[in-house]
Amino acid sequence: PLLELPLEIVENIIAYADNAGILALRKVCRLTKKIADRLTKNINIRNLLILKEEAQYKFAFTFYRGADLL
Repeated sequence: PLLELPLEIVENIIAYADNAGILALRKVCRLTKKIADRLTKNINIRNLLILKEEAQYKFAFTFYRGADLL
């Protein structure tokens, strides 16, 4: 899924993106640690992408279900 976010949120995401995007996902979606930990067992986040188009930033990541990686 593509998330279109304001710059303030993108700046927060950049700060957390090094941790496989999981902390970014928690911050954007306001997930609790327990839910995020459950998600990480089944879903990997790949292809972190930040685009600047004119004066807007877009942040995108792709979800892969664990089974899809096999």
